[in-house]
Amino acid sequence: GDLLRIQAPIAGIDSIAENGGNASSIFRFTATGRLLDVSSATSLQFGGSAYAGDVQRVLCVNSGGRARIAGNGAASCGADS
Repeated sequence: GDLLRIQAPIAGIDSIAENGGNASSIFRFTATGRLLDVSSATSLQFGGSAYAGDVQRVLCVNSGGRARIAGNGAASCGADS
């Protein structure tokens, strides 16, 4: 596929963690807005320990690649993300 856009890092967020683990900086999406490789990320947490839990955000990605905001840093993704 063709590359549509490369976006610079968001300065106000110190990390994006996949599955609450390793920090990541590359997320590939399809032209329809779905996450391309859902096997590597079922949840994404925006903001690390430098931020209070109420300003962190957890995004859940379902098996079809669609993402939804689950809530603040204390939220988790259920089996039906």
